[in-house]
Amino acid sequence: FVLFAIEDKSLALMPQKLFRTFLADAQKQVITNPAVRRVFSAVAGKAKPCRYDKQGRMALSREMLDSVGVKDQLTMIGSFSFIRLTAPENAEALNDLDSGSEFEKILSPGGLL
Repeated sequence: FVLFAIEDKSLALMPQKLFRTFLADAQKQVITNPAVRRVFSAVAGKAKPCRYDKQGRMALSREMLDSVGVKDQLTMIGSFSFIRLTAPENAEALNDLDSGSEFEKILSPGGLL
């Protein structure tokens, strides 16, 4: 899995294979599409690989959790092709279909990629 921050106070957790496909598709449009360029710039250089241990646990960096306001609890939200991790107080706004992030709009069916 790959973990990276997205612009709506959440972290995206995505399988590595899907992440590589996302980057390859985004690279094709990064020069001509400003929305794709913004998302690509925000994601490509800041993504961190994540691995499960033998008991199925994944270590999350305190720095990444702090960047999205997670203190002692975490909310997981399934979101099309990735899992969104956020602080519980941010979860309701993220579930509102009208307030999707640029990243999510790009990945959605009929989106930019």
